Amino acid sequence: MKPAMNITCLLVYEDDSFVEKLKEVLALLPVKVKILKVLQDVDQIAEAIFQETERFVDLMLILGGVDARNTTVSSTAVKRICDERVYTLETYLCQFLAQYKDCILTSPTVGVRKRTLIVSLPQHEATLKVLPLIVEVLRGG
Repeated sequence: MKPAMNITCLLVYEDDSFVEKLKEVLALLPVKVKILKVLQDVDQIAEAIFQETERFVDLMLILGGVDARNTTVSSTAVKRICDERVYTLETYLCQFLAQYKDCILTSPTVGVRKRTLIVSLPQHEATLKVLPLIVEVLRGG
């Protein structure tokens, strides 16, 4: 049996109903979760990513701050701090989210820093549907 994955979730904008649904989805997965709240600020998000990837984290989810209408602080922070981008997953996420009209103007970004996969996603119900797939793929399932 594989050990539980370590996940850190950075919440850029806090929607209480989304956070409750996120916790419900994560409770069903073989993961250990740490949830942090950050301001909608590129430097704070990049610093949080840096701090969390210095310790062993398998997956870092940045939820919120990817809306192109307002600002894409999360995507900018991921691009600033990651060692390399994961374009195949990024493309998949863009296509997946495009199915939802209110997600069309989001800019999900995926990268790797050290041994941590970093994924920025909107705080939207669609995100909750794709999280089990990301965890399964990372676990080698």
